[in-house]
Amino acid sequence: MIFVKITDAKVISEYQVFFDDLYGNTNKDRDWQEIYGYLSRTTGYLTRAVLKGSVSSQEFARPIAWLSALATKLDIDLQSSFYKKYPSICHYCLEEVCCCFRTDKQPKTYRPPHKLIEERKTRYTILGRFDKQSFDAAVKNIMSIYPNNEVVWHFSGPWMNCSKLFEEIAELHESICKYYAGVKSKSHVEEEFGDVLAWILSAWVSTHRDKNLDEEIVSYFYHGCPVCKMQKCSCGKYDSRIQGVVDPKRYNELRTLFEQLEKVSPDAKTDIESLILALKSVEENQDEATALATTVEAKSVYTKLQEKLDKTEAVTTTLASIGKIISNVSDVL
Repeated sequence: MIFVKITDAKVISEYQVFFDDLYGNTNKDRDWQEIYGYLSRTTGYLTRAVLKGSVSSQEFARPIAWLSALATKLDIDLQSSFYKKYPSICHYCLEEVCCCFRTDKQPKTYRPPHKLIEERKTRYTILGRFDKQSFDAAVKNIMSIYPNNEVVWHFSGPWMNCSKLFEEIAELHESICKYYAGVKSKSHVEEEFGDVLAWILSAWVSTHRDKNLDEEIVSYFYHGCPVCKMQKCSCGKYDSRIQGVVDPKRYNELRTLFEQLEKVSPDAKTDIESLILALKSVEENQDEATALATTVEAKSVYTKLQEKLDKTEAVTTTLASIGKIISNVSDVL
């Protein structure tokens, strides 16, 4: 069996081929609405992490992979969709640095409508000849056209970016529905794909601008599917990673570590006993309010034990693992 290697992907369309090779068998029985649902879910968790100031690079990789899967389902090339909409110039004012706030989304000098279309096509053709159309190149493209997005983020926070991203996600759903109803053309759907990717990249610029998006995507999918670890995803239909609801497995891991700590350091027993009961309750009930209260208690106990216990190798290792899991579950709640 031949596998498509993600390290061989150099441009967005090649990543799309990789994602289809990795997830194609899993996604073939999913209709576009279900794939769109996963795109919406992962985008929602991305924006939540952005708003909390705790967004990791992998939280960008997930919606990008689902956006790619949705494009494949509709026989749309994500790379051309993005660059046709953003060929190194603003789609509306046609300037290399957007001035729409001055021109009300019009070109600086008047052009007949058909000339606008021709100019965008010309710029897209030129771009295709000379530019390496990778994800990182797309990031730089958005940075150069819309530098003011970073200024808005700096002074007003990420609300505008997150709001625009979900607006585009909604418009994508509507455009696909209208395409199947025969009301909208496929090119209109392609534009919406370009817009969704553009706002994902805009959020990347404001949170991870010093990192290379291609490298982060490669790292996340280097061993294949991050859930089943297979080069051809073998996950069941509903085996996707838990991101936003209480994950009983994480609380079981946390309880096990506290129980281990109790064994290697009996001095910890008094502080841990009630916490272990609370962790068991979260595992059984999976109630968000209980999970939140238990996580706060776990943080308090963890901090206290760090100061109180003798730092043997076993204690230090166990405390480090506890701290990591507490941080992970805190990001979810």
